Amino acid sequence: MFEVLENNLNIKQNKSNFKLPIYDASEYPQFPIFVSTDTRRLAISTLENLSNKKTQIIIPKKAIIEIQKIFYDNVIINYDQNNLVLSNNNIKFFTKLINGSFPDYEKIIPSNLKYNFQLSKSSFIESIKLITSLKPNIKITFSTNNILFESVDEDNEAKTQIDVQLNIENNFYIAVNSKYILDFLSTSSNENIKIGFNESNLPFYLEDNKFITIIMPIILEK
Repeated sequence: MFEVLENNLNIKQNKSNFKLPIYDASEYPQFPIFVSTDTRRLAISTLENLSNKKTQIIIPKKAIIEIQKIFYDNVIINYDQNNLVLSNNNIKFFTKLINGSFPDYEKIIPSNLKYNFQLSKSSFIESIKLITSLKPNIKITFSTNNILFESVDEDNEAKTQIDVQLNIENNFYIAVNSKYILDFLSTSSNENIKIGFNESNLPFYLEDNKFITIIMPIILEK
């Protein structure tokens, strides 16, 4: 049996009794930026700014997984200090928030980039998949006339290249777990994506409109 008393929803079944707080979704502020990290990469997605108020919340991973299963289209997002509410015409989803402060992710985003290119997404995906059938780690070398993709697995020698004109004077490489790049490319809605970097041992930058991923490279032994 469901019963609403004051600001609580009482659920009774046999000898069991549960009480859940009820919140008015219209009273929750709204926010425009989503950030997540697994310590090796940082993902940032920006929505249209719906509020001038700057605030921050941390959503549990399990809640994110459930939200992806439930909602497929437009959704209204509201929250307070302890709870998050997502709703559409048919469903309302409630979850507790994690107390604490999210790392200062803005310090990780490069303010200046030595190299910044716009590249074909489909060519990138095809080249990566050609050389990662056994191991995911790859080395990508950028030169004036092409981009070379190589496996860094000693037991799996494979390479392929894309012919493209790049405005650089010296060859430059990054080594990375290819899964991180493919995850980004699979969410991209455009054929062309941007990639930017400074040094081989520093995080590099992938961008598609309002979606950004910062990835930590693999440091290769010289």
